[in-house]
Amino acid sequence: MFGRLSRKSQSKESASTPSKDAHDILRKIEESLQAARTESSFPQVNEARRLAKELETLVNRLKGKDEQSLWSSQLAVVNEEIETVMNSLMGGGGEAGNKGA
Repeated sequence: MFGRLSRKSQSKESASTPSKDAHDILRKIEESLQAARTESSFPQVNEARRLAKELETLVNRLKGKDEQSLWSSQLAVVNEEIETVMNSLMGGGGEAGNKGA
């Protein structure tokens, strides 16, 4: 859903780094939003929002400018998707995540 960052391979799973942690959080956000769409569940959206704040904190700790910039862009996409799902749930019409033309 969120592009190449969410699918990046993680060959060094034992070492916890801000980047690896960010990948893990992104995966959890994707799962929460998918559950929110399927179950029309506000608590799942709230969990995604909480995780997005956690991701934002991690992004701010990243040392490389390029990596930080890339994750900041990804975070913007995540926040937009969260708002889309929330608006869909509040509106009650159609499938969450469908953005019109």
